[in-house]
Amino acid sequence: MLRLGYFALGALVVGCAVATLRLAKPMTFEATSSPPVSRRRRLRWVFLSAVPSAYLVAVTAHITTDVTPTPFLWVAPLAVYLLSFVFVFATKPLIPHARVHRLLPLFATITAYTIATSASDPIFVIIPLHVLGFFAACMLCHGELARDRPEPGRLAEFYVWMSIGGFVGGLAVAIVVPMIATRAI
Repeated sequence: MLRLGYFALGALVVGCAVATLRLAKPMTFEATSSPPVSRRRRLRWVFLSAVPSAYLVAVTAHITTDVTPTPFLWVAPLAVYLLSFVFVFATKPLIPHARVHRLLPLFATITAYTIATSASDPIFVIIPLHVLGFFAACMLCHGELARDRPEPGRLAEFYVWMSIGGFVGGLAVAIVVPMIATRAI
C-alpha cells in the first residue's frame, strides 16, 4: 500500500512538472549594470555571517553539555538564530539596531561571567542568559548584514557569501577549534 502512495506521489510530481512546462511563459531578464562588489565587502559579509554561526554551535554545545544535558534544548538557540534573521531583514525591524549596539556589552558581560564562574544553577536563569546574549550577538551581526545588503542585482552573490560565512563559522567551532585545543593540551 505504501508503495502505491509513492507511485501516486511521483505521478503527481511529473504531472505538475508537465503542466508547468506547458503553461509557462518565457521569461525575459534585463541585465542591470550594478557596480562590482569589493573583496573587502565580501569578506565583511563572510565575517558577519560566520560569527553568529560559530556562536550558534558554541552556545548549543555549552548549554547541552556544560549546563544541562536536556534533550531538544538545542532548539532554543536555533530558533533565536533564525528569528534574528527575521527581525533584522523585516521591512521595519522590531528592535532598533542602535539599541542592540547598546545592549550587547551588557549581555556579553553577563554571559562571560556565567561561563567564567561555571554557573549552571538555577538552570531556568542560566540558560535564558546564554540565549539572550547569543540573541544580542546575532541581532548585531545580522543587523549589520541587513544594513550592508547590496542592490537587488547583487543579492544572489550576497546570499552565497553569507552561506559561506555560515559554513566557515560552524566549521571553525565544530572541527577546527577542538583539533587545536586537543593539540594544545
